[in-house]
Amino acid sequence: MRVWLVRAYEPLPTIDGTGRYLRYGMLARALTDRGHEVFWWTSNFDHVRKQSRLKNPPVTIEMWPGFKIRLLPAREYKKNISFDRIRHNRSVAKAFAEEASRSDLPPPDLILACVPNLELTEQAINYGQRKGIPVVVDVEDEWPDLYLSAFPSRFRGLGRVVLGTEFRRVKYILKSASAIFACSQTYLQWALDYAQRPKQENDEVFVLGYVRPENSLDNNSETWRTKLQSEYGIPKDGFVVTFLGQFGASYDLETVIEAARILNANNGVPIQFVLAGDGDKSSRLRDQARGLTNVFFTGWLDQAAMIALMGMSSIGLAAYTDRALQSLPYKPFEYMAAGLPIISSLRGECETLLHEEKIGMHYDAGNPASLADCVKWFSTHAEMRAQMGKRALELFEERFSTDVIYPRFVDQLVKIAGK
Repeated sequence: MRVWLVRAYEPLPTIDGTGRYLRYGMLARALTDRGHEVFWWTSNFDHVRKQSRLKNPPVTIEMWPGFKIRLLPAREYKKNISFDRIRHNRSVAKAFAEEASRSDLPPPDLILACVPNLELTEQAINYGQRKGIPVVVDVEDEWPDLYLSAFPSRFRGLGRVVLGTEFRRVKYILKSASAIFACSQTYLQWALDYAQRPKQENDEVFVLGYVRPENSLDNNSETWRTKLQSEYGIPKDGFVVTFLGQFGASYDLETVIEAARILNANNGVPIQFVLAGDGDKSSRLRDQARGLTNVFFTGWLDQAAMIALMGMSSIGLAAYTDRALQSLPYKPFEYMAAGLPIISSLRGECETLLHEEKIGMHYDAGNPASLADCVKWFSTHAEMRAQMGKRALELFEERFSTDVIYPRFVDQLVKIAGK
């Protein structure tokens, strides 16, 4: 079958030169491995690095046999939660509507479109209805609810008024979907509430999962470990707590730095915090950490360097604010694949997973002492930490590997397209 993927924000490692494929890249591989044809519509604007990819879009690029990406022209933006981002969404949606209507482009058998990409997904819904093509809506975030986090709590009601068009748009999208997928049970229920219907046969949860690192990358880990130690000054010996990701509004790295301040004078095992990534809050966080000898910033790392860093680490850190809407994001699965126990501030499904499977600990978001206590406990309980890390890796291989998740994902798409 021919599948269109409609998703604007995901990194494109081959084009961007960084990171790894995430949900739609992993799905594209699973689809093409089964002989299906994939055409991915996305933005020419790199959401992570906040820069345009190519100078003259639209451009179609063949990534591998059976898989093409269409880069659509779109306005740039600097902040994830901003009116410029809304303008970006509108521009890429307009470009999709124009390009998809071209008579020389063969229509798909099925469309998979993503939330958060409301304007773009709305156009995919409209196209599918005109052509009689099923459109599956895949929920990766609670938009536009996420925008409300930018408003102080007393102004949330006003925020709903200001964003009224967005709330009407998400209701239309979810009510019109042929089926709803989501990356967590929490997100699926959120979507069903907006769709104002119960769960149906084709609605399904497919968690994000993670691609197990290739052996070739693992074999180079010692070289990368030495490079990380020399370039960023990370000590060879000590207890390393690692955060991988964006320095954005949802992430409470300020609390991480204050926890590091508490532990900087620790008389036992030396404890270091490595923050690998970049984002809107980068300069402010570096200023906050100035003078601390146990906080290290690496900037963005490629996949081999990230694997080496996790091999040096004792703990994987999922540090989110108390207003974050994430449920089961990529980070826990990434740390699990590296055999790391997890310290997380997320409530709900993530907290339940850590507790029931005994693969980590929860701390109170915004509370440096709570985080410091968790880190200190792990640093003094090496055997328990090793057991949690071993169980995390086992659980990943049982339930959260791409080899487990994405064949089921493909099966469900084939079933819906057949109907």
